[in-house]
Amino acid sequence: MFGTRITTGLALLLFLPGYCLVAVLYPRRGDLENLERLGLAVGVSIAVTTLLVVFLNFLPRGISSSSVLASAISLTLLAALAAWLRLVNIPPEERFYHQVIAASQGGRQVSSTHVLMVLSLLLLLLGSFGFVANASTAGRLGKAFTQFYILGPTAEAAGYPGEIGRGRAVTVIIGVANYEHTDIRYRIDREVGTVTEHVATLQLSHGQIWEQPYTFILRDQGENRKITFLLYKEGEERPYRSLYLWVTVKGNPSGQ
Repeated sequence: MFGTRITTGLALLLFLPGYCLVAVLYPRRGDLENLERLGLAVGVSIAVTTLLVVFLNFLPRGISSSSVLASAISLTLLAALAAWLRLVNIPPEERFYHQVIAASQGGRQVSSTHVLMVLSLLLLLLGSFGFVANASTAGRLGKAFTQFYILGPTAEAAGYPGEIGRGRAVTVIIGVANYEHTDIRYRIDREVGTVTEHVATLQLSHGQIWEQPYTFILRDQGENRKITFLLYKEGEERPYRSLYLWVTVKGNPSGQ
């Protein structure tokens, strides 16, 4: 399946856009030799794809495989339509075609340009449905994950406690963001040494962010004490995420 997608994508990007555009510019039989036409089709496709990527880079959504393919499909369909309009307005004896004997046509010569146009359009239509469905599903689902983070008291990734007085209250902000595409119930615990303390239980919908200040007190002195915050998903025994703070606890000025 993956190899088929790669082959289809390369055929789309490296041949069909250029072939249809060349057919618009040179619709007559004597305009180009067959090899020249095929070579020019590949060259034009590469140039057009490069320009599409540059253009998409300046759009708010940026560059993605789905946006490049969707743009190439749209351009190719428009070019194929324009090429067909050019061909129907040219006398049949002057139109570009490869001679193909079609048994179903009773031995009559049929323009392979028309055959290729029809097949290209069918391929593009089928491919567009597949790519749009795949892109919409990927955009709707995407990667499922949960963000778990700790901020300083000013709600920034700075100002974390490094040295605190024994028995003094310390405040940090704990944040959880649900990007799991479903409702999730979480539990947050805090560990210091062998002591575990429950911090919060919460339920978040997809895209919902929870941030709350959390104040704690350490009463035992020591250097580089490890404070662990654990995030659990409901029904799971192992932590989904863990965060650490390292602090040094010193005796407070009052000597308590």
